[in-house]
Amino acid sequence: MLSLQFSSLKETIAYNKLQAVFLPIDSGQVEILPNHSEAFFILQPGEIIIQQKNSSKKITIDTSAIAHVNNNEVMIVSS
Repeated sequence: MLSLQFSSLKETIAYNKLQAVFLPIDSGQVEILPNHSEAFFILQPGEIIIQQKNSSKKITIDTSAIAHVNNNEVMIVSS
C-alpha cells in the first residue's frame, strides 16, 4: 500500500492505504503503484488521482509541483 502527503502554502493533506496514485507530468500521466522505484517528478497543472480500495479522489493543482516517490510514500510539494 502507498501513502501520500500533499503540501501547499494553504494546507497539508495525508492519505494512507492507497492502491495507486496518478500524477500529471509533461508527457501525460504517470501511475505510481506499491513498490515503485525511487523517483522524482516535476508535476504539471492538472489532476492528481488517488485510488483507494473502493473509491478514488482527485486533487486539482493549478501550478507546477514536485513529487518524490520512495519506500511506498509519495511526497508532493506545491506552491
